[in-house]
Amino acid sequence: VRFDITGYRNQIDDYIYAKTLDKFAKFRLIQYTQRDAHFNGVEAQASYEANDVYQFSIFGDYVRAKLDSHVAQGNNNLPRIPATRVGTRMQSNWEGLGGLIKGSLEYSHVLKQKDTASDE
Repeated sequence: VRFDITGYRNQIDDYIYAKTLDKFAKFRLIQYTQRDAHFNGVEAQASYEANDVYQFSIFGDYVRAKLDSHVAQGNNNLPRIPATRVGTRMQSNWEGLGGLIKGSLEYSHVLKQKDTASDE
């Protein structure tokens, strides 16, 4: 069994993002804007190699991104940041037909995003 976990914090000066100015039906009026921002996140995976052919894994990731200074109206969450994701994966490697044949099957579930920006 193998466990991998990575945590990170990125401080970004003048991060460019698409700020929503107005919405009408499915149309969004956006303005590309620069502001200082920070991203915090974690990625984790546990893998089990059953034999020379099959490997099974579970995984997940989480990211939280905010503008450093408070926005005049609304909150300081960055827009269009992906929600938390969890999943499982099966990989296989077969030797045959004159070479190595690889295959994988993966299922991912994306949780509801609760940390949305204003007008998102």
